[in-house]
Amino acid sequence: MRTAIMTTFLTLITFAALAIGQQTKPADTHDEMMSKCKEMMQRHEEMQQTMKQMDDRLADLTKKMNDATGTQKIDAMANVINEMINQRNMMHEMMMQHQPMMMHHMAEHMQSGKASMMHCPMMKEMPKGTETEDEHQH
Repeated sequence: MRTAIMTTFLTLITFAALAIGQQTKPADTHDEMMSKCKEMMQRHEEMQQTMKQMDDRLADLTKKMNDATGTQKIDAMANVINEMINQRNMMHEMMMQHQPMMMHHMAEHMQSGKASMMHCPMMKEMPKGTETEDEHQH
């Protein structure tokens, strides 16, 4: 019970602080926002390149595992499993670092006005057939 009350209290304080911060911070100009969008896109592309390198490494280890025989196959299987565990941990860490930046970036768009989000290159990159603007309004 105490934990629930403290959690609710801390949440309310956090939202109040965010609301005050949003009221005092002026909206970025279009050029400033686009600069931030390009920075986010660059970080996103870097993350995709890192994941491609991880995929290539795992594919190479998998090929070696499939080509191996005898006790070498067991060692190769261990290498694949260890690589998968390491990559999963790295991807989790990347996501945990990337998510707060993305949420902050989206909040900046929201402060800059409704149309700002649709000009973001990251939003334009989203696959078609996901949620439409009409679905967000309802």
